[in-house]
Amino acid sequence: LEFYFIDGYIKWNDVNYFENLSLPVLKFLKVAKVPSKVLAKLIENTKETLSEISTFYDDKILIKTIYQNCPNLKYLNLTIFSNFNTLNSEIENLFINCKLLNGLIIEIDEDKNNEFNWDEFFKILTKSSSNNLFKFKFCFYHNTIKLENIKLFLDNWKDRNSLLLKLYIGNYYFKVKFKHQLENLIKDYKKKGIVRNYSIDFQSYSHIDEFEWDL
Repeated sequence: LEFYFIDGYIKWNDVNYFENLSLPVLKFLKVAKVPSKVLAKLIENTKETLSEISTFYDDKILIKTIYQNCPNLKYLNLTIFSNFNTLNSEIENLFINCKLLNGLIIEIDEDKNNEFNWDEFFKILTKSSSNNLFKFKFCFYHNTIKLENIKLFLDNWKDRNSLLLKLYIGNYYFKVKFKHQLENLIKDYKKKGIVRNYSIDFQSYSHIDEFEWDL
């Protein structure tokens, strides 16, 4: 069973209907711009059956609801708009509690006044996630990530399952040099067995087959 809320312009006139909707066998949930209160209630009403969640939203309550109600979660796509410092404790709890998580997609929507703290995120990820998690897609379009951030992540990943890694870096014209630098860096870690396979793409991330890692 799949349950989609795709229209970001839907008018939530009957919020009570969605909050009280029972979905006891739902496995796949894909939503965009759904009020966090409604989305949290939908997740609570799935009775721990969800294995995939894709949401164009970030919120401490939402993340908490996921790790409290989704012990069978295998794939998660999370778009982060907020300052990471406001979310890091709940994201750490997410990794600790969702032990079956196998694939993670992080899309960062940021500006120069609200840069995502990649180092802190990677430290929490490598420290708190289970060995089941080794498939990643990281989408960063405003070039706030640096080579040393990726290097820290890969250094800390030693002795874990080899990574399947997809990176989406956005604008072609401004990032050709950065792409070459990334490729040279990651190739070294592939030789060491830390990275199993990888790809680096200029285009924006596509949500089609989002939880596929064909490399």
